[in-house]
Amino acid sequence: GIGMGLVMLGSGSASALEEMLNYAHETQHDKIIRGIALGIALILYGKQQEAETIIETLIRDKDATLRWAGMATIAMAFCGTGSNWAVQKLLKAAVSDTSDDVRRWAVTALGFILFKTPDQVPMLVSLLSESYNPHVRFGAAMALGISCAGTAMKDAYALLEPLTNDSSHFVRQGSLLATSMLFMQHNKITAPKSVDLREKLLKVAGDKHEDVMTKFGAIMGLGLIDAGGRNVTISLQTRTGTNNMLAAVGLLIFQNYWFWYPLANFISLAFSPTSIILLNKDLNMPRIDIKSNAKPTVFAYPPAMQLEKEKKKDKVETAVLSITAKRKQKDANKKSAGASASTTPAPTASTTNETTTAASVATAPSVSADKPLDPTDGSANVPPTPKPQPEPDFDMIQNPGRVLPAQQRILDLPSGSRFSTVKPVTHAGIILVRDGQPQDKLELVEILRGHGPTDGETASDNEDEGPEPD
Repeated sequence: GIGMGLVMLGSGSASALEEMLNYAHETQHDKIIRGIALGIALILYGKQQEAETIIETLIRDKDATLRWAGMATIAMAFCGTGSNWAVQKLLKAAVSDTSDDVRRWAVTALGFILFKTPDQVPMLVSLLSESYNPHVRFGAAMALGISCAGTAMKDAYALLEPLTNDSSHFVRQGSLLATSMLFMQHNKITAPKSVDLREKLLKVAGDKHEDVMTKFGAIMGLGLIDAGGRNVTISLQTRTGTNNMLAAVGLLIFQNYWFWYPLANFISLAFSPTSIILLNKDLNMPRIDIKSNAKPTVFAYPPAMQLEKEKKKDKVETAVLSITAKRKQKDANKKSAGASASTTPAPTASTTNETTTAASVATAPSVSADKPLDPTDGSANVPPTPKPQPEPDFDMIQNPGRVLPAQQRILDLPSGSRFSTVKPVTHAGIILVRDGQPQDKLELVEILRGHGPTDGETASDNEDEGPEPD
């Protein structure tokens, strides 16, 4: 079912839908029905009103799995449209359906519908996040994670933070995943709460007494918050504002790790690289600096995780018996008594002089440790402590470079640059540039092979030339 949906993604094939529905009613295997349910949702991606008839058929079916397929179909057919009709259908199912799976997916689908207006989602799911049903609370967390991914929105975090301490283990799992998606590519300056989240994830993942499902969510959350080496984010829309079909498909199938955990790998389809690559007319990368009008620490990488050093175990003192201590004390007393009985030599002149010298040294004035040394006497050459340099108000990014979505609007080419861009540099991504000084020598970015050059070799030294033609 999933394969058929991926092959016919967005085609809306009526014959395929009819055949899949008939087979779903005939078979008794739950896994096959779930696969067909996902396939139906994928085939109807972006069909909107054309999908309303089959959606009505699905949400009225007696089989809970097919009603769940109706919720997934609404999410795909009206993805990013903000349709009131779709939101009403989802909210009605979220509070009235008898199946927990249907209710959970009805709330989750709200994130797909409203991802273009993420500020509306916290207000919409605020009451659902406090529902008595844990499946509804899980759906509210995932709706916030999908719609507000990478935004670090305070209203969304205010709803997710209590859910990380929920009484239900799978609700804690979903809230950790959603919060990790919320704080992707944020550091302590842009989102101070992200520091607390990282500590929470590490604590939960390493807690031996924590539930396995919650630990699974914490481990996946650590992967999400640092996904792609912190060079990618989750976004359901492209830079031009259109729907990102791959991301929608990836998140839809990812949500079904609930039933089969290998489907979690589909989350990689939702990752979008946050970079800028400038190319000339020959599609080569010239060496260009891009100016970011913000302090370097604002959009810097979060600090790498530091592993705690192993603590050295203190040596345990050997226990000494009281009898042994008494015997040692007795032997020591005998030795001291024998030494005192021996004759003491008479003092000589040399010993008298040494005693007088020692007494004079003892009475000499001592230099106070608290008194500062005079630097003019040359007794101490202590270098002055360097003052911290003020942080610059801008940062220069080399081509190609990492540019976050919030950083795009403050990008600019430095004044006097020999290059100009075909479209505004604030669009980021891949941009063509014009060379204003073609007569001058052009310096290109060195292309490195995977993992960079090794042993002082460049990429051209070990390029794989491939087999020779016959």
